[in-house]
Amino acid sequence: MSSKDLGEVLFVARSGDTANGLVVERNAGCSLYANVDTKLLSTDFTRLAPELIMSSVALSVTEDLFGDLG
Repeated sequence: MSSKDLGEVLFVARSGDTANGLVVERNAGCSLYANVDTKLLSTDFTRLAPELIMSSVALSVTEDLFGDLG
């Protein structure tokens, strides 16, 4: 999934109840999120611990790509 507005490409995979994602930014920055519980993708992000917020927000944009798998 790519976003011209954000200047990044997101590679994502899901297996069972976990999601993994690699965000590659236009300026060559990257972030890797691994083994994220898919339940977190539709959670109220304000209720999450700070260390979970970024991965949940980044991967939540892909939730609709996988339909009813989670």
